[in-house]
Amino acid sequence: MKYDFKKAKTLIEAERENIERVSLGIREDWYWTADTVYEDGSFKIDLDTVEKITGISGSSWGTPYLEIEYKDGSSKMVPCHDNGPSDPLARPIWV
Repeated sequence: MKYDFKKAKTLIEAERENIERVSLGIREDWYWTADTVYEDGSFKIDLDTVEKITGISGSSWGTPYLEIEYKDGSSKMVPCHDNGPSDPLARPIWV
């Protein structure tokens, strides 16, 4: 599955006045793959032109997710992918 940058931008813009920070990454390997795309009221990465987050465009085994952190301290994780194929058995052995 590949990141759906258009969906990410749409979700951010719909709630931007309540958002503190947004990150995109592969949920199953979040700490190695996530990057902040929106913070303090502005996009840190241009989601109209970006093709990769932390050097990857998606995953053959993991699921691209958007983490939205709100100004009130709450947060949520939202799937943010193109619905392409994913194979959990393709997961690298080091993960």
